[in-house]
Amino acid sequence: MIDEEFVYLLTDFGFDRMFGTDKNKIYLVDFLNSVLEIKDKIVDIQYRDAEESEITIADRNGVYEYHCTTESKDRLIVQMQIGRPMHCIDRTICYSSFPIQDVTKSMAWDYSLPKVIFLSFLDFLPSCFEDDPSYKHTLELRDVINGGFRYGKLQYVFVELPKFRLTEAELATPEQQWLYIFKNIHLFDNVPESLRTPLFEGFFKEAATSSLSKIEKIQYMQSLKDLRDYVNTLSYAYEKGLIKSMTEYREKVLAECDRECEEERKANVSAEWVEIGNRVNREIARLKLKMHAIRIAGTLIEMEWSKSQIKDVTHLSDEELSVLYGPSDA
Repeated sequence: MIDEEFVYLLTDFGFDRMFGTDKNKIYLVDFLNSVLEIKDKIVDIQYRDAEESEITIADRNGVYEYHCTTESKDRLIVQMQIGRPMHCIDRTICYSSFPIQDVTKSMAWDYSLPKVIFLSFLDFLPSCFEDDPSYKHTLELRDVINGGFRYGKLQYVFVELPKFRLTEAELATPEQQWLYIFKNIHLFDNVPESLRTPLFEGFFKEAATSSLSKIEKIQYMQSLKDLRDYVNTLSYAYEKGLIKSMTEYREKVLAECDRECEEERKANVSAEWVEIGNRVNREIARLKLKMHAIRIAGTLIEMEWSKSQIKDVTHLSDEELSVLYGPSDA
């Protein structure tokens, strides 16, 4: 039984249904123009089948390649994927080389390359962007010394979905509207009032689970199960890794505390001062462990973990977590 009114776009089935079929090209064109914010707008798209490349379907699973024509008749190749945590950035760099390799196989190739943009939607928070509050990042080749040289034919656009937290009332641009739909559509009971435009209503109609055939419903349920199994496995491994990391950090801090206390004992001071020093060192160790747990909790809140999960890992109190969440989420 399907509980959602609309398909979850982060499943392979949902992503492929809404952005990987020719009949939904109108939505993909608007989606790409909005998110990529390119001046030379895309007007047409040709889908690239995995069979057309020497890269196997298994190797390219979850990566969609679109050969686009812009208003000025230029060629543009866009690759789009849902990014997973395992070596995500390295995986992106690897896949972006495929269309370039394909172009070089042409006998008439004169070393001129089409523009390639790799658009990756991340449903997690990679460490490389942890100090940047922005949800979208555009990377390209530049001169790292003075920034004078810029190669604009190869770009990487990363969208961190957990950092996109706008409400319906805060949506102000087509990009924000699309990302709001992309992240939350499976949570909607009906089409949000502010998104009742002909384009979006057509998109929602196509995404409605009630429009799926019996076979498509089975495929969607399997795709949903695969995603949930993957997320659960990943969360379990991540939680175990965090617990191990926090245990090791605790042992390190306590060992430093014991060493400081031992040095106090060996110093030529009175027993009273030794005890005072020990109490100070233990309090410093306690504060270090607490601050480490708070930093971990902040990361897990960004990753949208539940309070109970965060408490199990960090051992913070409800009061401490309420401060981190803020009044509206307490």
